[in-house]
Amino acid sequence: MRELGEYLRNERIRRGYSLKDIQEQTKIRMRYLEAIENGEFQHIAAEVYVKGFLRSYAEAIGLNGWDVVARYQGLKAEQEAEIEEEKPRRAPRRRTRRRSLRPAFFLLLLVGGLIYLFGFRSEPGVQEVLPEEPVPPAEEIVVDEPIPEAVTVDEPEPVMEMELPSLPEVTVEESFSFSPVEIPAEDPLIEAVLPEEPELPDEPPVEEPPRASFVLEVVVEETCWFEVHADGERIVYRNLEAGEEARWEAEHGLWVRIGNPVGVKAFFNGEPVSLPTRTVATLQYGEGGRKEAAE
Repeated sequence: MRELGEYLRNERIRRGYSLKDIQEQTKIRMRYLEAIENGEFQHIAAEVYVKGFLRSYAEAIGLNGWDVVARYQGLKAEQEAEIEEEKPRRAPRRRTRRRSLRPAFFLLLLVGGLIYLFGFRSEPGVQEVLPEEPVPPAEEIVVDEPIPEAVTVDEPEPVMEMELPSLPEVTVEESFSFSPVEIPAEDPLIEAVLPEEPELPDEPPVEEPPRASFVLEVVVEETCWFEVHADGERIVYRNLEAGEEARWEAEHGLWVRIGNPVGVKAFFNGEPVSLPTRTVATLQYGEGGRKEAAE
């Protein structure tokens, strides 16, 4: 990687640029520029920043940025291949076959059992005499409980029938007859005095917030840093990653600086904006008009 850094340093000196000139033009910090010329790319945060800084550096001194990035990728691939070749290969692990002790153990058990068996039978006068088990006498089953006598069920006595007296007949009209109740015309309990409802004051009309005159929307496709001033106040100064979207509004004026306009799509008041293809782009929108320029 050092040969790429030396190549860029020699081209910068030959074309009459200083590191301070490159820093002012690309907005890249001095320590990253020194790391590029020394070939110490591991000091830069991420791979995407390495490629972006190399392209910006090369275009700032008049070289083709994409050619320099391709050369960097080729050198990095060669370096990784050399590192893989230098790694020591592991020797294959030899498997040692252990001899099993199980057959010998079972053989010893078998020999010991045979010796014990034949030695025990060879002794004279040794016989096993088993004691006779006594036969228990049959138990006599004696039942002392008396046999229950038969239970007789008495038949129920007949129920005498009784005659109920007849009830008087009642018609529907007689059962539901009622006399009307007269209600006096003027009853103090019926009339109720309700309190008068208080009049509510009229609500003031809701004022709608003023609509912004200048609206800029961006869709980030590659990592890029932004600096945004709305109505004279800086509101954004940071990087936006790929896939992020942002929207900024202003009433009197909007000023935006974009570090990587190639990887950004912008829309001003809903209309697409044609961004410059240089490293840094500046967008100005105000009462005096609009301006899109490259630094």
